[in-house]
Amino acid sequence: MRYLLVVCSDGLRASDAEEELAGKELLSHIDGIADIDVYGHPLQGPAEAKTVRVRDRQTLVTDGPFVETREHIAGFDVVDCESRDRAIEAAASHPLAWFHRIEVWPLASDQEEWTAETRQRLQDGPAEGKQRYLMLICSDGIPTDEQRETMHRELPAYVDRLTAAGAHVAGGRLEHADAAVTVRVRGPHTLITDGPFVEAKEFLAGFDVIDCDSFDEAVAVAAAHPVSWFHAIEVRPFSPQSCEQLVQQQADASLAASA
Repeated sequence: MRYLLVVCSDGLRASDAEEELAGKELLSHIDGIADIDVYGHPLQGPAEAKTVRVRDRQTLVTDGPFVETREHIAGFDVVDCESRDRAIEAAASHPLAWFHRIEVWPLASDQEEWTAETRQRLQDGPAEGKQRYLMLICSDGIPTDEQRETMHRELPAYVDRLTAAGAHVAGGRLEHADAAVTVRVRGPHTLITDGPFVEAKEFLAGFDVIDCDSFDEAVAVAAAHPVSWFHAIEVRPFSPQSCEQLVQQQADASLAASA
């Protein structure tokens, strides 16, 4: 079964010692989940996020993430493993779980497996001149029957158009927030609580990875999503570097400073 591991920062800056420790352990974490990791990547900070809603055919774009709190999503991994316990174990091994928290979301059971072509495209990264974005499908609450019917009717054609244009890379629908758990590691203790890290009526309902020419195009793609007509889409650009590259940069900087 596939799970989305959402790396959540509480907005507090880690100390230099914490950052150094996390950097040293991150590659070990990556190696430790290599057998179940399908794909993951850090995201640019919340200042680079935009939230898109469409109301009365008007596209409304606000700066910042969907939930206006100090907490924000810093990155993610999609893992494929035999049980929720293994997914929780993978979350607990992430160095940021020692200082922040990791959400574990099961993908809806009816989701199709990603094809080998999709997985390869994820690993290859965006084509030259393209930028990769994560669209977070955000629910403002439980949709009405009419809204649900409209979204279910319009979504397949939307995905087909996006795929035909070469913009859609991968995505998935998540189980309800009741199925999510939040993982923290404090000292020797792994703390697991039911539900997402922000306890509110708003919750994450799904995600899509897209490749676009510009942020404006990514916003337009989000505005065309049927969910944006009733709820919201948070658009986040990927970090230019992968986790491994970021760790190597930190190591190079540390080595240069000590020289």
